Amino acid sequence: GLRNWLKMDIKELEEKLPKGKPAQVQEISEEDRRVAQLMLRAAARGKPNLLEFDEVDPIKMLSGFPTKTVGEELQELPENPHLTDGDIEQLFNVKAAEELLL
Repeated sequence: GLRNWLKMDIKELEEKLPKGKPAQVQEISEEDRRVAQLMLRAAARGKPNLLEFDEVDPIKMLSGFPTKTVGEELQELPENPHLTDGDIEQLFNVKAAEELLL
């Protein structure tokens, strides 16, 4: 499924990517902004694949076992000394990116 898709090599991935003009974004919610920041923080900590977090792992979700939230797991991971959370907030302006998409 999705895990296999994320492990494709570059050529295979390029063949599967949609072609043409991207869909126009109609609205970006506060939740979208929060998730964008969360994904940047996760990638900086060496976990770019959100499926590696217990809260969104399909198998763990289906099992119903209690899991930590993505935020809780992020707090347990060491902050990247070269790209801290403060750096991310300063360097990656999610609001400015939103303006480019709308």
